[in-house]
Amino acid sequence: MRLLLDTYALIYALSDPGVLSPPARAMIEDPDNEVYFTPVSVWEIARKVAIGKLTAPSSNLLPAARDLFTELPVRAEHGLLKGEFSEVDHANSRKYDGHKDPDDRLIIAQALCEGLFVVTTDRVFELYGVVVLPC
Repeated sequence: MRLLLDTYALIYALSDPGVLSPPARAMIEDPDNEVYFTPVSVWEIARKVAIGKLTAPSSNLLPAARDLFTELPVRAEHGLLKGEFSEVDHANSRKYDGHKDPDDRLIIAQALCEGLFVVTTDRVFELYGVVVLPC
């Protein structure tokens, strides 16, 4: 099975695997599975740390992620698909029927383009046809 870790799944897998659901942890630790992380998550973590929304994970986050998982680069096809997803119109307070987080929309696009299951706590991913493994 090919799995893509969303941002919080990556944080949990690296810093506190016991927080993960038993099925998610088993799938991540199964050597027969391919487990990916995305630079989108690394960027999101850095941004959240910078604005104080997240306590800084250890400084070896990126080396640890690269040691344990495969980095999935962002490709042009991912950006094109993300561009097809609706944006939130905050200025006009329009109701939004999809995922409001642009980082998650890019992770969704990566998963769809690459045929990956996503390990996440966010069930909104399923609205886009992504197969979710709850973490």
